[in-house]
Amino acid sequence: MKPTVRRILLTAPAWISLAACDSSISTFDPLDATQSAGAVVAAMQQSPAFQSLSVLGDDITVSAPPAPAVRAALPDERFWRGQLAEWARAAVTSLEASGPLAIAAPIFPSDLLGKTFTYNLSLSRYEVSTQAGAPAAGVRFILYAVNIASRSVQQPLNPIGHLDLTDLSNATAAILGVKVVINNATLLDYNASASFATGSIAFSADGSISDGQTSVEFGLTQTIASGPTITLDYQLAVPEEQVGLDLLATITPSDTDVNLTIEYDGNTTIVHAEGNDDAITGVITHNGILVINIAGTPDEPVFTDPSGNTLSAAQLAALEQLFDSTDDLLDAFDDLLGPAHRLLGIPL
Repeated sequence: MKPTVRRILLTAPAWISLAACDSSISTFDPLDATQSAGAVVAAMQQSPAFQSLSVLGDDITVSAPPAPAVRAALPDERFWRGQLAEWARAAVTSLEASGPLAIAAPIFPSDLLGKTFTYNLSLSRYEVSTQAGAPAAGVRFILYAVNIASRSVQQPLNPIGHLDLTDLSNATAAILGVKVVINNATLLDYNASASFATGSIAFSADGSISDGQTSVEFGLTQTIASGPTITLDYQLAVPEEQVGLDLLATITPSDTDVNLTIEYDGNTTIVHAEGNDDAITGVITHNGILVINIAGTPDEPVFTDPSGNTLSAAQLAALEQLFDSTDDLLDAFDDLLGPAHRLLGIPL
């Protein structure tokens, strides 16, 4: 599993993953929750837009560097949680010293505007072609049929659609429009932005992805502010399935606070936990009723019902699949946000 900013922050303490997969007790059916979360995962993973980006995403980039303010403020390599805290502190200090930053430079160099990129099998990379149709303020990448199992491009190349990346930036934010059209249907459409103010950095992405039948609407925000304090807020909704997920996390060098809310079939399950490397506390509620208490340490978490009884192995195992589904969602967003992350200078 690849280490990402979100996963490092949310799963570095082992208790978070256990808490998420431990939302089961007599009043809560883990199978229902797993199926509901699975509907979200399936709608994303079965989308041809996701499948193509999951294989070709790493090759979707341009030679131009990100906008200067983005490049100066954000790291360009993967890192672990301790390193992230050190970087966040230094980044915010630098922002405070330089004052508010404006995004003036374009995302794409002028000589690439309106260009279409096609895939070169022999070189295993994209290159500029003579094809027309790209947005005037951006670029187009032709997408191809892929083999998900082997994570490879099918041979011979079989074009199935395109990805349009459009520079929508203004004086205060770098904004990238991302749209995937497969067989004349728009299956992925979102805007991603990076903005800056004195002592804070923010990245957001808002839009939707569809498999052609089921749509997942999403709004994601990552913020770094003085302290440093890192705040993540991911909101997902599947209107057709009446399912919603909301993950809110606040991280400082000394403490992490996480709320995971799952809404399905008229039910609401909330996991709340906070702590540090030495101790953790938390609760899980289902429809407003306390069902699980969380205590212990990150290495040895303790889960008990309201009467003080520890959970059974079967209860823990039943909800592991639920957490796996949540983790699959985070992995999926790594691929969907990849083009925006690279062009806006956000670490993968």
